[in-house]
Amino acid sequence: MTYIKNNILSLIIIVALIVFFILFAKGCFQVKADQTLQPTVTIKRDTQYIMQPPITIPQYQPIIVKSEPASPTVIPKIYQQTSTDIKKLTQQVKELAAQFYAINHYKDSIQLKDSSGNSVGMVRLDDAVSQNQIQSRNPSYSLRLPVITNTITIDHPYQPRNQLYLGGGITGSRESFIQQFEAGLLLRNKQDQMYGLKAGIDVKGNVLYGVQSYWKIKFKK
Repeated sequence: MTYIKNNILSLIIIVALIVFFILFAKGCFQVKADQTLQPTVTIKRDTQYIMQPPITIPQYQPIIVKSEPASPTVIPKIYQQTSTDIKKLTQQVKELAAQFYAINHYKDSIQLKDSSGNSVGMVRLDDAVSQNQIQSRNPSYSLRLPVITNTITIDHPYQPRNQLYLGGGITGSRESFIQQFEAGLLLRNKQDQMYGLKAGIDVKGNVLYGVQSYWKIKFKK
């Protein structure tokens, strides 16, 4: 109790400084940041479709999975009734045989699209048909693969700048709970070097002042 009475002024100063620094840390004296120095990120997406080399699948013959007899209604009238004349009948048979054994080649292509409607490739079919069957099929395809490029542009990137700090402190010793208190300014330059000016007063009323300088220490990773 005696210790508190003898150092009541020092305790009041300490409490006042603690309250000041707490309010300062919470932003009561904080200056609004310069919004123009904040980086702006712009993302641009570009999609290019790159044509791939054609790929040919080995020739194969499709398998018949179902066969249905033709209805009389779909048979041409010229073949629905056979001629009683042997010459005409022979001619009909030759015509049917020529059509049946003829090799007909069909070429077709199918365009492939993605969900957005963009063309992403082409499938080509080369079929040989004879005797009512696909004798061979030669498919091939070409793809246009999408290549997406994201370009990130940063406007106003962070640049080192000079910074000025305001602060203060107290000094004490074993003999006197508080010997002095001081206030000062600290300058931090773009090279992370610090320079300070400070001034204070001790319990005897003596005015004190000083300068400070600090350099950043870099540790190897």
